[in-house]
Amino acid sequence: MRRFSFSLLLMLVGCATQNQYTPVTPQTELGQPKFPALQVVNEHPSMAMYQACEAFDTESLMHHCRSNRIGATDMQLAFQKSQRFELHQDTRYSPDYTLHVATAQYLEENIEGLGNAVVSGLSLMLIPMHQAFVLKAEATLRWRGIPLELITIETPFTQSLTLVNNTTDPHSQMAEAISAALLEQLEAKDAFSVQFLAQRIGTSDYDNALIVPSQVGNYQLDQRAWHRHPLQGALVTYIDKDFQFDQFSLAIYPIKSTDWQHVKATLDKEANSLQKDMSLEARQQNVELRFSDIKRLVWPVNGKALDVYHMSAAHQTEAGEPLQTRIYLFLKEDKVVVSSSTLAGENAPIQAFEAATQQLARDIQVPAESLFMAKLRKHWRTTNDKND
Repeated sequence: MRRFSFSLLLMLVGCATQNQYTPVTPQTELGQPKFPALQVVNEHPSMAMYQACEAFDTESLMHHCRSNRIGATDMQLAFQKSQRFELHQDTRYSPDYTLHVATAQYLEENIEGLGNAVVSGLSLMLIPMHQAFVLKAEATLRWRGIPLELITIETPFTQSLTLVNNTTDPHSQMAEAISAALLEQLEAKDAFSVQFLAQRIGTSDYDNALIVPSQVGNYQLDQRAWHRHPLQGALVTYIDKDFQFDQFSLAIYPIKSTDWQHVKATLDKEANSLQKDMSLEARQQNVELRFSDIKRLVWPVNGKALDVYHMSAAHQTEAGEPLQTRIYLFLKEDKVVVSSSTLAGENAPIQAFEAATQQLARDIQVPAESLFMAKLRKHWRTTNDKND
């Protein structure tokens, strides 16, 4: 009877003792994470997933299937390893995005595997014992509880057990293998983009439905940004062609009311809300804002009278230089349009900015009421009716 030599055993120990799987690869781009914070949550398998696992397990003595042995904590760590996601700062609340994952481990034993197990046992686990799994997962990406996308994946995982590493818990590496496959699908679908979110929940398309001129007066279009949260809308900035310090921003977002038939009442509410938000932000930055009285204007726009509110706030730079912020606020469709300029000096010139805003009031085209906002306003009306 042949015996394994000690040197041969040492050679075998050095071969293939690492678990084999596709790991999560950190992003190569420098800079901030490109995706918002994400929380991974364990989910019960769907009925279809549960029945498939049960059917595989009972089909043969050589088949084994176990559900939900992979913890959400390990998958969370694996996603963070990718360096693609922002860290969630406030642990009292879940982030907007959550990924609800159910997992299953499929193991199909075969003759080769049984032979390997026997040899490994005879060598007292010095020779690696290999188990080849198929890991499956179904994951639902949600934004504030709203389902966005169902993803199903499967990925191979080979576990190698030896006397050296048989105490190592493979579940964290299985979690990484599953996370790597899920991340690949999420990136391929661009699932964290504002466009994907808007399409899934039915919010306004500010890329295509918001139309603004490329130039107003001496100002030219500089940047456009589409905020992820539906109530924040979009932001457009214009910059003076000759004086780079002279620029203004245009914010477009949904009216936070169930209706806006009474324009002045709606403008009053939106202006007061804007002042409160600005004051809160200023306090957080240790800046004092001093608002002047709101001026109520009427502009002739496209043959109609447009109600416009003009607000002004005085403040200072850290060096004590006086600043003046001017704001024009009006309504278009179901949107609030806020044009804002901040310039140095207590009486900075306003004529060019006002003329540019008047042109924008004539030329801007905003998205119509979105399905998301229609449903949200219906919910607000229902809630108000119940409270009355």
